[in-house]
Amino acid sequence: MFGRLTLPKLLFTSILGIAGRMYIYQLILEQYYQDQMELKEKLKLA
Repeated sequence: MFGRLTLPKLLFTSILGIAGRMYIYQLILEQYYQDQMELKEKLKLA
């Protein structure tokens, strides 16, 4: 299986996979932190 994959192809797909994961996790973490900040503000007001 690895005989047909050249090193540049492996590097490209690895970088692409890492970048895709970072993009997805960034969106998830931004939403999480936004929710946490809203919760803290609600607790301050109460």
